[in-house]
Amino acid sequence: MTWQITILLQIITSAFLTIFTRTLTLSVRRVFFGVGLISYATIALAGLMYCVMHIGTLPKLPGGAVWFYLLIDGLFIPASWLVQYKIITHLGAANAVIVLSANMITSTLVGILFFRETLSISFLVGAVLILTGILISLKIKPDIEHSSKMSAPAKAGLIIVCSILFAIGMFGEKMAINQLGPWHYMAYGWLMQFVGVLALFLLFGRSEMKHMNIVIAKKATLLGAITSVAGLLYVYALSKGSLSYTVVAISGKSALVLVLAAIFLKERNQMQFRILAFITVVVGLVLILHS
Repeated sequence: MTWQITILLQIITSAFLTIFTRTLTLSVRRVFFGVGLISYATIALAGLMYCVMHIGTLPKLPGGAVWFYLLIDGLFIPASWLVQYKIITHLGAANAVIVLSANMITSTLVGILFFRETLSISFLVGAVLILTGILISLKIKPDIEHSSKMSAPAKAGLIIVCSILFAIGMFGEKMAINQLGPWHYMAYGWLMQFVGVLALFLLFGRSEMKHMNIVIAKKATLLGAITSVAGLLYVYALSKGSLSYTVVAISGKSALVLVLAAIFLKERNQMQFRILAFITVVVGLVLILHS
């Protein structure tokens, strides 16, 4: 399968994943770390299954320096996901997919710093446009029926933290994939991400146990299953292309999320600002992609 087809399938899957995540945040209020724990347990099992199905046997235990990158991956990617979950909770699906474009800027900078990918004027202009789109989105209510009590500076803080965690996690993931290949990475990288979420749950989420039930567990499992498919496509694309190009390309899901959110989540308020933010971010992404 080509890089371009993989990216297209990843965009479609991750767009529906964002919509489902927003639906989950609206229906599950008291369980946060628990949702992450069950989701990442599902993802870890799926990663092992994908690996075994491809290579026909259990994967060999990796050795050497790759465990350092797996540790980075296991700590920072789940942490960024948990912050992203909070961003979707407070901003809605369409706004969140716009503001999370900040991840693309930090990830591209990681590619420039560590993988010798080029920095250009078009990248800088694109980054400014993306930041402009993010600022516009911060002023938009999540949807017609819901509003967020979180202040704009607090939202901006979440976005900054998420983008930094995401970029560091992407560095670890790219290095691990380079050394293990995509299939062995899915077995051990996703297992390490589950270990990272488990540690966060034990530290901060044990009080949520009294709120857990079978309905929440089923929803979190489905979230993990969809995430694993999106992750499978992303890892495969990352193994075929550069970090910055892959990360920027999958941001094309913002257009699909904007449409789906308007249809299914009633995110139709202030459409002129939504469209302006979308166009600004898309132009910025195009400039970065061709920098």
